[in-house]
Amino acid sequence: MECGDALESLDRRQKVGLVWVPGHMGIPGNERADQLARLGSGEPPQRPEAILGISRGSINGAFNRWIYRRLGMSWRMNTECRQAHNFLDGPDRSKTVWLS
Repeated sequence: MECGDALESLDRRQKVGLVWVPGHMGIPGNERADQLARLGSGEPPQRPEAILGISRGSINGAFNRWIYRRLGMSWRMNTECRQAHNFLDGPDRSKTVWLS
């Protein structure tokens, strides 16, 4: 997962946030991105991997696994919350759903 690794590497040096933008209309900077995307879509792909589509589900799954790994690392490195560490082994999706 090259994108996740690159994002994690960047996050070590600079605070990074991801925001889903459903469309480019009215979002500063994204109007230009939309224009460039339209220009680029008319040209043939530069690399073979550029023509392979990735489903939204694959992206979401990879992103969720990356986030869960980061959460686990954060849990293991945290020296506070002694009682929580005594009662819980770490992040657990089923308990998270049950608690929410």
